Amino acid sequence: MHKLRSTILFTELEAAIDKLRHRKAAGLDDMFSEQIKHFGRTTKIWLYNLFNSIRVSLKIPKIWRKAKVIILLKPGKESDTLSSYRPVSLLCHTNKLYERIFLNRLNPSIDDKLKKTSKISTGQIMYGTGIEPYPIYRERV
Repeated sequence: MHKLRSTILFTELEAAIDKLRHRKAAGLDDMFSEQIKHFGRTTKIWLYNLFNSIRVSLKIPKIWRKAKVIILLKPGKESDTLSSYRPVSLLCHTNKLYERIFLNRLNPSIDDKLKKTSKISTGQIMYGTGIEPYPIYRERV
């Protein structure tokens, strides 16, 4: 069975929880990553069952399809001009956690395929996960 279709393992959930970043704003569910990191075993099991249920049914919670949009003043800009602000979409951390599990499954496959590419354009970086830079492999012109 393809790894993307296989049951989410409890160890995958725990690894994804460990990777959650601190001090990030909550989404519509008003849950912070620090709260998730302090979940007890019972809550983690509930989350594990929820994630596997989503994986089987292919139906994500409606709240995950929405974002809390806030506007932030750009550094060094005047607050009286609309163009001085930028929108930021705050997503639910449980959604990010679910996505990270599958990203962790995909990354080794993507990395292997990129390594097999013979022509590498050095100096170009792609930030796929926002954590580590990945080289972009392209044919040279």
